[in-house]
Parts: sequence; C-alpha cells; structure tokens
Amino acid sequence: MIKNTQHPEVPGSEGGTAMSFWSEWSEGKKWVMGITASLTTALLINVINRALPTANDHGPRQGKPKIVAQHLGSKDPVLENFVSGRDLAPPDQQSQWDRINYGSSLDGRSWKVVNPVVGAVPYRFYLSPEVVNQAMADGWRITMKARISKIMDPDGLVFTVFDTGSRRYDFDVTSAYPSDRTKTDLKARLNLHVLHAHAATGFVTDAFANENKEHLYSVTYYPQSKLAVVSVDEIEKLRVTYEGHTDFTQDRPMFLFGTSGAEAELQRVSFEVF
Repeated sequence: MIKNTQHPEVPGSEGGTAMSFWSEWSEGKKWVMGITASLTTALLINVINRALPTANDHGPRQGKPKIVAQHLGSKDPVLENFVSGRDLAPPDQQSQWDRINYGSSLDGRSWKVVNPVVGAVPYRFYLSPEVVNQAMADGWRITMKARISKIMDPDGLVFTVFDTGSRRYDFDVTSAYPSDRTKTDLKARLNLHVLHAHAATGFVTDAFANENKEHLYSVTYYPQSKLAVVSVDEIEKLRVTYEGHTDFTQDRPMFLFGTSGAEAELQRVSFEVF
C-alpha cells in the first residue's frame, strides 16, 4: 500500500479572541497586515509548488507512450527486428545455445523459450541515440505479459533490460524462494548490481502467487525524479527511487529480453517511451 503525503496542520486562533484583537487595530495597520498576509501566502504557495512533483517528475510530458520495440504473440522475435543472442555469441559459446529450445507455444498465443542456461541473452533490439535521449528525458515503460511455467535454476529468471550504453535498468521476475524448489511464488526485482549471472541484488517486491498463469508485469520510469513503479496485473507492487547500475553495460544502446535458467511463454514484451 502506498502512503499518502500528510499536509501539515495550520494552527488557528479562537474566534472571539482573534476578532477582538483585530478590532482594536487601526485601518492602516489592518491594511499593512493584509498585504503582508497576502505576500506570505503567495510565497508559501510558491515554495510548496516547487517542492511538489510536477507532471514531468512523476509522469510523461505528453500523451500515450510510443512503442519502440515489441514482441507480440507467437511470432519469432527475430522477425520483429530483434537480434538472436546466438548470432552474437562467440564460437566457444555456441554449444550452450544448443540447449535452448524456442518456438510457438502449443496454444499458438505466445513465443515459448525453454532456457536452462543461466546468463544467456536470447533477444536484443538496438536503440537509436534519439530514442535513448527521449526515454531519459520524458520517461519509459517496459511491459511483459508472460506465463512463467518453470524456474529451472535457483538463480533463474525472466528478464527485460533497458541499456542506454552506459547504464542499465534491469527488470526481472524470479523465484521468491530460490532455496525451496517446492514453492512457485515469484517476485519482481530492479537490479542494483549484477556481479555475474548467479549474483544479482536489487529492490524486490513481496512474493506473489504464480499459479502457472499468465501475468502482466510492468515497470514505469520517471527520469526527472528517478522514480520506478512496478506493477503486477496492474496492481502496484513497488515504488522506489532507482538509478539502475553500470554492471555489464553494452557498447551500444539496446533493449533485451528473454529467459535465463527458466521456461516461459512470452505473449507480449514491449519497450515504450513517453
């Protein structure tokens, strides 16, 4: 639950005493006090307005977000202008890609990725400098609609990443209880550090039920205030000041998604800018 900001109480005076005190003043004093009170009120309003978040701080400058990169349905992401991670892997790492299976889900609604390899990045979408500049000025959103059927490794996860080329913003969904494989509850995480594929830390939501169902995961970012808001099935789960991290940034801006030590059916994955 998000706490509401409490406005400070304004002390008052007992009616009769205040009116009696006021009636004893001359008209000149009343005029001066009236002007002073008006100026004081205007000053307070200005200070409060400067302290409160503006639309730019906690929301986009204009209209609906623009989809920059998106996977939709059972279509191969490579046909949606994503680049396969296998194409980028060096020869000595090609064998790990032989262990990754992918294709249309049985119901034909999603793209299914079964990846037992921790650390592999199935899909990348390269971003222009103009898109990155707009995202970091006006805000961005990552949305993922997916059914996570199995976390195959204690450190397994389904991930999305916005990489500016110098800073990364990671939005992962992983096991809430990695040491207990009998529990299927999940948690969402915004990474602060990624030492290696088996060691990531960050801000996490409370555990929520997976129930082997499709869920809608999203993070919306407001760069002016560095506020990140994480939601699951359109219910807010986390609101935190977040500045991403600089571990394993790439040499060019990109949006990434996929599974790492996990099995999932990805119905929709999108990166949008405001």
